Amino acid sequence: MASADLQLPMGGLMHLFGAAWRPIPTGYLSTDPQRVLEMRQRYTGDKPGGRVIGLSWRSIKPTYMKSFEASLEHWGPIFALDDAIFLALQYGDLAKDVELVARHFGRQLIWDRRVDAYRDLDAFAAQVATADVVVSVGNSTVVTAHALDKPVYALVRATQEDWRYRGGHDLVRWLPTARCAWQPDGGDWTVPIIKVARSAPTGHTGRIGRSIILSRSLSHPAECWRRPSSGSAGSGADWSAP
Repeated sequence: MASADLQLPMGGLMHLFGAAWRPIPTGYLSTDPQRVLEMRQRYTGDKPGGRVIGLSWRSIKPTYMKSFEASLEHWGPIFALDDAIFLALQYGDLAKDVELVARHFGRQLIWDRRVDAYRDLDAFAAQVATADVVVSVGNSTVVTAHALDKPVYALVRATQEDWRYRGGHDLVRWLPTARCAWQPDGGDWTVPIIKVARSAPTGHTGRIGRSIILSRSLSHPAECWRRPSSGSAGSGADWSAP
């Protein structure tokens, strides 16, 4: 540091460059389109018109006590969605999770063992890109979906230790393509999961579902999630229509 004329914490750049009022970028992460196409074809199989819903339910932290999960036992309203293809975007060994979903809900949860999010972020990003919509607890999957310009529902804990999520608010200033569904207390995942299930897309053919916005064509899907630039982030009366 002796050779430096000035010192500035990296976070201070956000203030100097006007991050408080500038539009937050999204879709700045790109993937190999051919790889995404091949992966999606594998996942959809004999249902090429099916909607792919990417799921992540666990956050593993270096400090054990800070790890958390929304157990898949609570995800019944999501797995009850018709004509959906459920894709695991969760890192780690998912054998027990796949078995739980089959046993409890009679649905298939696709676990692609060829994708290792710990060691190959290119593959993980391509996998996230295959999804039409993502539902995840507040972990790196939410951020990756935002970077790919994907609509994403964030299941957020009542005491979420993350500066990006403003307590109780549905919109996320720093993640414009995200919608938050908050726990009412520290142990209840049922309420936010039901909320997401009721607002989930009804198809993947370029249009977000009836419960969000029917009148807007979504060749650029994230457009329906962005709040007006003149507004401020907050909890609106109509959760599904910003």
